[in-house]
Amino acid sequence: KVAHAKRLAADFGMSNTQVSRLVSGTIAEIADRVLRGTGQNRILAAGGDTSAAICSRLGISGMRIYREIEPGLPSSLSLSRKRPLMLVLKSGSFGGPDFFEKAIEHMKSRQDRL
Repeated sequence: KVAHAKRLAADFGMSNTQVSRLVSGTIAEIADRVLRGTGQNRILAAGGDTSAAICSRLGISGMRIYREIEPGLPSSLSLSRKRPLMLVLKSGSFGGPDFFEKAIEHMKSRQDRL
């Protein structure tokens, strides 16, 4: 899928960096709209660039580690918002094949703790 998106972007004269920023920025915009529209206070995001774009879009300038879900993959609480968010930001090749299931269960089990 990524290679296909890059080929399509190249057809429109976009570099790999430009298409990556476009995709990450669009996902960040969607996350922002969903949070504002639903009142949710949890985000699970994959990809370092996408995670950075989401944090930037939401004005998150700092986080406090909450709990480790798997080695190297903690949940965090945002420090720079009136109402804190729980974030699980997965980047790189960290995490096992069932990490997303574990992360979702982790976030569900702490619904009332923010």
